[in-house]
Amino acid sequence: MGGMTAGEGTSPEDASSLGITARALHSLFARAPDATVTCSFVQIYQEQVYDLLAPVVAIGPNHALRVRWSAAQDFHVPTLTHTACPSAATGLRLFAQGNQRRITAQHRLNAASSRSHTLLTLTVRRRTEAGETTSKLCVVDLVRSSHAYLI
Repeated sequence: MGGMTAGEGTSPEDASSLGITARALHSLFARAPDATVTCSFVQIYQEQVYDLLAPVVAIGPNHALRVRWSAAQDFHVPTLTHTACPSAATGLRLFAQGNQRRITAQHRLNAASSRSHTLLTLTVRRRTEAGETTSKLCVVDLVRSSHAYLI
């Protein structure tokens, strides 16, 4: 997801050589330094949703989260972890932490193939003269089927 290679010392000027996730984080904090940002990161594996930022990540049918819909919130996961993200460096750390928890599996073409979809969501809140605005930035990584290549 996005080729994340940046750490604490990466400046926005260096971000052009980074993946989409790192560039998005650097751009967000450069353009909206006064914003309050939270981060959530889910994995969809075998049609089940898992929280990659939960204190303890457990995978299996007994640990899957429920997806709900309501007119006020659209689709949402009520028990999903939303972690404060005060800087691009914190966002990159959370992204790396969640990626380490992803399910991977080995096959003939890739020793650590992603076997799931992920959705990293940054919720951005800003105060303006008109009140508070809330925006969301979602970075999605979709698993690619390898079956066609395993003939």
